[in-house]
Amino acid sequence: MRHTRTSRGVLGATAGLMAVLGLALAASHAQAIQSGQRAQDQARQVSSAESWSQSLWAAASRGDKAAFTDLLGRAGDSVRDPLLADLANSLTQSLEAHKIKRQEKVDEHREKLSEALASYREATEPFDREKALADGLSAAISLHMLADDKAAVLQDRAVVDLTALAKAQALHAESQGRWYAAADLFERLHALYEDENTFLDDRTRQIKRLSLIALYAPERNHALRSARLVEAGEDALPPYNPVGESVSERIEDIEPLMLMYAIFNADRHHVSGSNLKDLLVSGLRGLRLVAETTDLYDAYPQLADASRRTRFVEWLASKAADLERARIANENTLREVITEVQSWNRQTIGLPDALVLRVFGDGAMRALDEYTEIIWPYDVRQFERSTRGNFSGIGVSIQLNAQRRVEVVTPLDGTPAQRAGVRARDIIKAVNGEDISNISLNSTVDKITGPKGTPVVITVERGEGDNKQDIDFTIVRDTVELKTVKGWERIDGTEDNWNWMIDPVHGIGYVRLTGFNEATSGDFDKALGEMRKQGLQALVLDLRFNRGGLLDQAVEITSRFVDFTASRRAYGQVVVSTRNDRTDGNGMPAERLIRRDTPLPKLPVVVLINEGSASASEIVAGAIQDYARASAANAVVLGQTSYGKGSVQNVLPIDPDRRSAPRALMKLTTQYYVLPGGRMIHRVPGKPTHGVRPDMDVAMLPEQVAESLMLRQQADVLVLDEHGNPPPKDDRPDPSRLIDEGLDLQLHTALVLLQSQTKPSGAAAAMLPGKDANRTP
Repeated sequence: MRHTRTSRGVLGATAGLMAVLGLALAASHAQAIQSGQRAQDQARQVSSAESWSQSLWAAASRGDKAAFTDLLGRAGDSVRDPLLADLANSLTQSLEAHKIKRQEKVDEHREKLSEALASYREATEPFDREKALADGLSAAISLHMLADDKAAVLQDRAVVDLTALAKAQALHAESQGRWYAAADLFERLHALYEDENTFLDDRTRQIKRLSLIALYAPERNHALRSARLVEAGEDALPPYNPVGESVSERIEDIEPLMLMYAIFNADRHHVSGSNLKDLLVSGLRGLRLVAETTDLYDAYPQLADASRRTRFVEWLASKAADLERARIANENTLREVITEVQSWNRQTIGLPDALVLRVFGDGAMRALDEYTEIIWPYDVRQFERSTRGNFSGIGVSIQLNAQRRVEVVTPLDGTPAQRAGVRARDIIKAVNGEDISNISLNSTVDKITGPKGTPVVITVERGEGDNKQDIDFTIVRDTVELKTVKGWERIDGTEDNWNWMIDPVHGIGYVRLTGFNEATSGDFDKALGEMRKQGLQALVLDLRFNRGGLLDQAVEITSRFVDFTASRRAYGQVVVSTRNDRTDGNGMPAERLIRRDTPLPKLPVVVLINEGSASASEIVAGAIQDYARASAANAVVLGQTSYGKGSVQNVLPIDPDRRSAPRALMKLTTQYYVLPGGRMIHRVPGKPTHGVRPDMDVAMLPEQVAESLMLRQQADVLVLDEHGNPPPKDDRPDPSRLIDEGLDLQLHTALVLLQSQTKPSGAAAAMLPGKDANRTP
């Protein structure tokens, strides 16, 4: 019995223990279930976040704006990164506000268009009519820019009526010799119908005539401009200053053989397969325009002699007709025409021979494209300076202010001007004692620049009111480097010391290329090195308003974003090839990628472009885009369609004296660029498409573009004090306003895209739920 009781006791105890264990196991099991559920929930959250990020990138890559917008709206429920969720939400709000603002602008411009037409009908004076039409055309251009259906804008009854009235008024102004009024209206008409080229010839005619007056009768041109300002109710220009306006200098050293070489090269090598007869006829028309431009008569009184002028014009017309009837034109024809032009000029209107040669040459080039030109001896130095990444000068950025005075924007870091004490907002009054008020910027630059090691004296006006004083600076010229690689925010007055990270939490860098010169790729590599030290995970490459530059540097930059091995299977590692229309379409050998070991092919990249992106920047954006579509790069191109300048200009000497550096050159379009995928980006008359179209179009209102560009420029320039120190950080323009205030929708969209592809670090990671919160967006 005892044994039994003991057994029963043991059994009872065991049963109790089992009950307790059962409860414990049940609790443990419940906890395990809950833990598993949490893990599953977290896994689903991770999966959902990853799916959202992948979907967002894919939507942008294929340009699906509807899907992209929908995903943005679901960011709060789909992502675990609060910074990304907030930024996506603010972008959603900005895009919605943009849509509303855009419609408001459409309504506003339609009203302005109606008001302009009403004002025109009420106006009695020519200027008032022209102003009303100009205002109406500006409204129509804005409507066209904002419209998805641009053809519908041009077919709108009000726009059709406005166009007819503006054309008639422009032709009337031209018939009265009011060249600037005619040019203004035709320029606006051309802007409205640029894709159709409806008013291209009219616009070109105005440009030709005003160029002739500006070049060969600069004092008369000054008077015309001043009168136009007074007519508009503004102050007249200051008195004419002849400094830098010498016509004799502009035609100095021009020889007949220079003209012959230029036209011969154009006939043989221009991309279009031009006809020599067309070039010669266009040159004759240029001379006729000179003879019939009355505003040149004061400068060249012999043109005012109706008899002499008529004889010359009749000969020009007869010669042009002979050429058009001729079966062919050859080198002998070219020589004969140039000889006859000089002979008839001497017999009739008696203009300087060199002036006639220059007018004929410039007129001949007008038969070709807008980029082909003769660079005459007077212009060679300026041309060479514009194509180099450095020049010899004092190192100041200058502009013409509202009073057309030469104002220092900023002395560049480490340059002779900065060391001498030149400051921002100084007014440059004289160079080497010569008054430079009311002269062109190019003339000012010519006077300030010069051989390295030579001195130049600049006189600046500083201060205001009673504190105004003139200061002379004697500065020794030195080599000035032009920087094309810029970051997110200036750190100090040093030209290349930037904060490169637009979002350090997510490791997102920002590089803006303003052009391509000899130093671009090297400076880009330095910036890349700095960003990698700070944990670079993604990059914004901003190519907006980049007008191009050196092709070899475009190839170098592209090579840093494309996987070298994978690119071989895609497009044979081609960055850009060329074609022409002269023969079978084949051009020069293709430019190919260069092996460059960088992390960029694997990192997410957004390339920003807009209508201000041209030439080399279009090659970079287009090539990266093609390779991304072939999975050899990890990039999305975002913004708006680029300009469409995809042609090759060869610079050729046209100086018959080969014993020294050429005194004259010509820039000749010989090829069109073709992207790896076969697209030709050049804007060609009659070709419906041009430029690089972004993967996803993100439009901005004109005022947004203007305001964001102004803020960007202000943030890029740190005005140093008299001790060479930059202002305190709180007193500087803050580029973060571009995103915080919804000014730059393109950059804002790029940042959201890249945040969706990266992992936050540091304090931001700790804000995310779960231990592994820093693993996914």
